[in-house]
Amino acid sequence: MIFREYEICLVRPRGLRRLCVLHGSLWLIPAALALLLGGLLTLLWPYYADYASLRRQLSGVEAAQALQRDAILLLVREANRTQAESRRIWSFNAKLSALANIDGATPAKGAVRQAGAFGLDPLGLYRPENLIRRLFPYDDALSRDLSALETWQQELALALRDQRVHLAAMPSIWPIDGDLSSPFGWRHGNFHKGVDLSAPQGTPVVAAADGKVTFVGYDGGYGLKMEIEHKFGMSTVYAHLSKAETAEGQFVSRGQTIALSGASGRVTGAHLHYEVHKGGALQDPMDYMLE
Repeated sequence: MIFREYEICLVRPRGLRRLCVLHGSLWLIPAALALLLGGLLTLLWPYYADYASLRRQLSGVEAAQALQRDAILLLVREANRTQAESRRIWSFNAKLSALANIDGATPAKGAVRQAGAFGLDPLGLYRPENLIRRLFPYDDALSRDLSALETWQQELALALRDQRVHLAAMPSIWPIDGDLSSPFGWRHGNFHKGVDLSAPQGTPVVAAADGKVTFVGYDGGYGLKMEIEHKFGMSTVYAHLSKAETAEGQFVSRGQTIALSGASGRVTGAHLHYEVHKGGALQDPMDYMLE
C-alpha cells in the first residue's frame, strides 16, 4: 500500500486538474537521509567531545600563560626600576668622587652599569620564554652592578673621611629653591656662562659652599651681583639679586642665606643666574650639584 501512486490535483469550479503523480516509495529518501545523518552524528560525537575538551584545556593554558607573562613583566619593570636606581647612584658616586677629588675610589672601567648593555624593553617581548631568556642574564648583570656600586660606596666613605675640607669648598648644593630654566653653554648663538634657576622675587639664596664674599654690587647686565671665593681655586657668582644679606669680606658657610633673588639687571623675569669657576675657568654648575 505504501508503494502505491498518489495524484496531486488542483480543485477548481470547473473540475479537477491533475498537477503531478508521486510514487509511494519516495518517503524512503528522507528516512534514509535521517538515518545517514544520525549515523554520522554518532561517529563524530566522540571527536567533538575531544575537541571541546581540548578547547577548555587550551583556554586554561592561555590563561596560565597570561598570568605568567604578567608576573614576568612585573619582574622586568622592577628590574628596570632597580637599574634606574643603579644609574642614579652611579652618577651620584661619580659626582661625589669628582667633588672630593678622590680618583682612587673610582671603580675600574666596566665594573658598573653592565646591565645597561642589555636594553631590556618589556613592550617588545610577548612570549614568556623570550622574557625569561633575556631576564636571567639581565638580572645577573644588574646584580654585578649593584655589587660594584656597594664596593665603590664603601671606598668613597673611607676616602671622604680625609676629604672633608675639600668637599666643604665644592659648590655642591642648589643655591636656591627653584627650577632649572636655562642650562650652561651655547644658546641662540650666545654662550651662557652659568645656569638660570627660576624662583619668585625675594626667594632666599644660599652659599653653595664654604667661602669668603669677595664682591657685592651692581655689574651691568648682571644687576646686583655677589661673588664668593672658595678654597682649591673654586668660586661662585650669584646675579640678578634683589637684596644682599652679606657684605664683602664676610665668611659664609654652605647653606647660609647670602641674598634674596630678584630681577635686577638685564632680565625678563625674576630668577637667579648662578656661575661656577675653577681656576678662573667657567664650569657647568650642574656637574657639581649633588641631586
